Amino acid sequence: MAVDLGSRTTKAVNVQRRGDGFALCGYALVDAPIFEKSISAALLGEHLKAVSHALGPKAKAVALTVGVTDALVRPVEMPFLPMDDFRMVLKHNSRNYLQQDLTNQVFDCHIISYGRVAKAADAPRVAA
Repeated sequence: MAVDLGSRTTKAVNVQRRGDGFALCGYALVDAPIFEKSISAALLGEHLKAVSHALGPKAKAVALTVGVTDALVRPVEMPFLPMDDFRMVLKHNSRNYLQQDLTNQVFDCHIISYGRVAKAADAPRVAA
């Protein structure tokens, strides 16, 4: 299931792998909730439940997209660590690594290897 949280309409699609291809199992267009400055976690949760209900069967995984004003992408040079450790380091030390206090944020990381396999001694660039 993939969900695009638009400002006016939330679009969702449920696809399933079948053989070498994919099959469209359902889609939904749901009016986005009305809120003032930022959407609350409770309102977003209820909205995502409504989107999931509109699609029908439950999916095992979901991918969400957010607007460019709601996401922050930064390259960071860090020592090689397991992905969960990357997230924890950024969560607790965002000011040191990102030069910005980002408390109460969710971090996801991707190792950019520049076409070679990262080794323990390397300091890979991480997009956070």
